[in-house]
Amino acid sequence: MKLKQSIMKIIIGICAILIFIIGFTKAGTVMAAENSSLPALVCVDTPKNNDKIKGNVIDIAGWSLNQSGVKQVQVSVDNGNAQSAETGLSRLDVDRIYSAYKSANSGYDYRLDISSLSLGAHKITVTSTGNNGAVATQDLTVYKVPEDGRDKTPLMSIDNPNDSTLLNDTTNSITVNGWSLNGYGVQKVQVYFDDVEKDATIGQARVDVNNIFPGYTGGLNSGYSCTIDIPKIPDGIHKVKVVSIGNDGSTISQSIDVKKVSEQSMPGMLAVDTPRNNDKIKGNVIDIAGWSLNQSGVKQVQVSVDNGNAQSAETGLSRLDVDRIYSAYKSANSGYDYRLDISSLSLGAHKITVTSTGNNGAVATQDLTVYKVPEDGRDKTPLMSIDNPNDSTLLNDTTNSVTVNGWSLNGYGVQKVQVYFDGMEKDAEIGQARADVDKTFPGYTGGLNSGYSCTIYIPKISDGIHTVRVVSMGNDGSTISQSVNVKKVFAQSMTGLVTIDTPKYVQTNSGELDVAGWSLDLYGVKQVQVSLDNGTEQDAVIGVSRPDVAKQFLGYANEDSSGFNCNLDISSLSPGAHTLKVTSIGENGTSATSSTKIYVLSNGQGSLPDRLCVDTPKNNLGIKAQNYLFDVSGWALNAFGIQKVQIYVDNQNYGDAQLGISRPDVNNIYPGYSGGVQSGYKYTLNISSLSYGAHIITVKSIGDDNSVTSKDVVIYKVPDNTDSASKLVSFLSTGNNVQQTETEAVKLHDGNQSNNCVYFSSTALRSIGINVPIWMENTKHYVPYITSLGWTRTSDVNQLYPGNIVFTVPDSTGYPSHTYVFMGWVDPNDHTKAYVADNQADIIHIRSMIDAPGIDAYAFSFFN
Repeated sequence: MKLKQSIMKIIIGICAILIFIIGFTKAGTVMAAENSSLPALVCVDTPKNNDKIKGNVIDIAGWSLNQSGVKQVQVSVDNGNAQSAETGLSRLDVDRIYSAYKSANSGYDYRLDISSLSLGAHKITVTSTGNNGAVATQDLTVYKVPEDGRDKTPLMSIDNPNDSTLLNDTTNSITVNGWSLNGYGVQKVQVYFDDVEKDATIGQARVDVNNIFPGYTGGLNSGYSCTIDIPKIPDGIHKVKVVSIGNDGSTISQSIDVKKVSEQSMPGMLAVDTPRNNDKIKGNVIDIAGWSLNQSGVKQVQVSVDNGNAQSAETGLSRLDVDRIYSAYKSANSGYDYRLDISSLSLGAHKITVTSTGNNGAVATQDLTVYKVPEDGRDKTPLMSIDNPNDSTLLNDTTNSVTVNGWSLNGYGVQKVQVYFDGMEKDAEIGQARADVDKTFPGYTGGLNSGYSCTIYIPKISDGIHTVRVVSMGNDGSTISQSVNVKKVFAQSMTGLVTIDTPKYVQTNSGELDVAGWSLDLYGVKQVQVSLDNGTEQDAVIGVSRPDVAKQFLGYANEDSSGFNCNLDISSLSPGAHTLKVTSIGENGTSATSSTKIYVLSNGQGSLPDRLCVDTPKNNLGIKAQNYLFDVSGWALNAFGIQKVQIYVDNQNYGDAQLGISRPDVNNIYPGYSGGVQSGYKYTLNISSLSYGAHIITVKSIGDDNSVTSKDVVIYKVPDNTDSASKLVSFLSTGNNVQQTETEAVKLHDGNQSNNCVYFSSTALRSIGINVPIWMENTKHYVPYITSLGWTRTSDVNQLYPGNIVFTVPDSTGYPSHTYVFMGWVDPNDHTKAYVADNQADIIHIRSMIDAPGIDAYAFSFFN
């Protein structure tokens, strides 16, 4: 027996030693894990924090790392039961960054059913547990929103109380009501009175709000109401604040101040509800209505017009709405009403005064202005014009007066026109016939007689600029004004003037040329001479009536008969451009000169059109950011020569190009143009400050005749590492490569003709040397694969350039519904339609970038 006991003790001892050794070994392993420099990690790629979720399923995906390996990844909502996600999914992108973890299969995915969750905020917790027991956790908040929800600016209003509300010692509670809108619906409305908070009742019918602000989820029932019991509060200002929280987590708030007063200090109050200040009144009666309050009671309410005799209004009318706000006054019957006869009033502005007198003698008064307008009046934009004088008018020492005339229109008729010369004012005579104005601008009251005229006598005024200002006031009280500057000059400083009306840079194959215009001189015009190319001068006929010139230029001796004309024989002129010069000689020997050009065409030759060519850059060229300087070059032709060539980028003027560059090739093809041999231009453009994506370079050529020709070229500023994009565009733009790629895509999909977008895109990438796995078949795997290539992702549609791989918005699976290769914009100014290459056509075709029937919108893209 003792032997057995000894043997037993030996066995127990051996076991104890083994347990100690094993335990030590295990303890050493735990310590190694705990002391490792590689922490447990978990990342949630989708959804993002604060995402808005439509539908009943969220795809929760990301990656998790643990040096000992990941045992499980669990997902819970609002601290509820945790559910296990699928783990071991390929994440080569994560492995490249965290290679020490051996993390090629660190991905996880879980399809979370949220059909039973309420609308609004929910907390998602993702917990990763390693084989060593280490735990990593990430929390994020998402907002479940209605299927029909949309991004719209939240709106709200506090209807009651308002900043005029008075409380007194008998006020035990306050009712706050109004409405609140959110594109995803309103989750909660909280009401605060000072520091007292209470949730409002929401979902109350507000059809009126929905009519004014349509398209909001829950708009028909956007009303809220809350009654807060308030204790004894001190006199003074108290704050009512309303906070509205949407299902998307967004909040808006609004506050008003109400005033607590003692009964003895409650002032008399008066309001005019109708008409409003500055109302336009048609007809012969105004209904003047509103309410009046006085703590002692209202004795009478009286109405007067333009400070005339006061008439008593009917008082004691029911106003329960006023009583709700000003209950301290016992104001249920505070309304008043008066029917005012305005048949004898003139059109235009009138002052209405309403006076309320209390039983205690206290008086409250309110004034407002109304405008009596014609029955046929209407809201139309007021218009006016000053026909005479204008900014070219000259006055001199002999000018004693200036006549100002023109026209003015108002939808309700013109009441008055005032004319100002510097600080002097005079009313113009209105109602003058202007059938021409009424024909051009029909539908204005009084349009047929919209003219005005006013002669202002001016004293001795200083030399220099003087302002003529005309102000027109309508019967509705609206005013418009217009100004011109006239110049007073010392008589001897009035220089001679000459203008050629015709010809102006004409091309002709006629043997004769009619020259006409006008010439002015302070002392009168003695002679007008016309010459070609500084040759023999020919006298023109002078003294031709020009009343139009006389209106603009006062003080000249010959202003009424300043016209001239001349017929020139040009049959002997050689083909090409020639200079026409007109010289006017005054009676005192002074002269003025004006020039223009003509182009003589050879027999049978047609007119030479303006021509413009942009040689570089080519249209739709991709320019790498590192090449931020490049030349815009080409050539421009005008029969009379080129004045300048301007370079614009996205409608912004960058500068003038260098001209005069030799282009004999252009001159050989298009002979006969002035300066054709040196028709080249060049401008070195710096695009370092431009954003990535499409930009429009506009080249504008301005001829010596001031004609303008322009041409647009689209360029794409692209990152420096765009070789893949360039290769992809080149491949898909060549021959029938789009069709061949689609054929290969169908073959990879076992002959299936549909849902081949990923097969198409991946096949195109393989064709340019990117070894996309042959099994790649859907966007769920394609997006992370392209991400793993190190390509840059952007959701900015404006940064697209040819060769980008585009993905559309998700379908019911939660992944992009389609992918295609962007090939360029249809219109660079309108980023809603693009040229694309995909499995949906055998050629490059046009696709909408926004939602359209059968087409999902752009979501994001990759570039490299």
